[in-house]
Amino acid sequence: QQQQQQQQEQHQQQQQQQKEAAQPVRVATAAAMRPSTCTSSGAADMQEETDISMDDEFAMELDNPFDVDLMVSNEVLEREKTACEQEMTKLKSKGQRIPDELEDRVTNAKFKIQMLVANVSSGRLTQDQYMNQVTDRINKDKKLAAALQKQGRKADAQKVLDRVTLMEAELSGALDQEEDEEETRDEQAAQTQTQTQ
Repeated sequence: QQQQQQQQEQHQQQQQQQKEAAQPVRVATAAAMRPSTCTSSGAADMQEETDISMDDEFAMELDNPFDVDLMVSNEVLEREKTACEQEMTKLKSKGQRIPDELEDRVTNAKFKIQMLVANVSSGRLTQDQYMNQVTDRINKDKKLAAALQKQGRKADAQKVLDRVTLMEAELSGALDQEEDEEETRDEQAAQTQTQTQ
């Protein structure tokens, strides 16, 4: 009987140990199944920060719609550089001082043009990527022009729309050029095939 009692006690101890070992697993599993308030809260915070930063970015564009940093199109940058250089020449001819801001605009425009050419030449920026960037800026500038119009800044809105027109013309020309190049390649391929036969 004593032996049976000892065996029963050992069996009960083993069961208790198994229960205790399983407890942390159940707790961990339950914790894993619960949605993380930290994660969801963090995602909400990130979304809020994104919205705020987007609003701040647009507010800055409204404050300075002609900032060179907003210009991504080669045609727009070239026009800006030329216009600033012409203004500088005019001021020089009159013996007037050239504002630092005007010189900075020329320097920034030249730098962006050089970077654009370098990125395209090296292959870091493909034609499709460039066209997507310009298209994105067109959409943003249309929104910007509409906001300027609402603020009663009609002259500023028109200048931004002029920028849009220039970018759209550039994209149209790029597409036409791409089609012409494709036709030329097709003609060359056809001629090569004929000569081979």
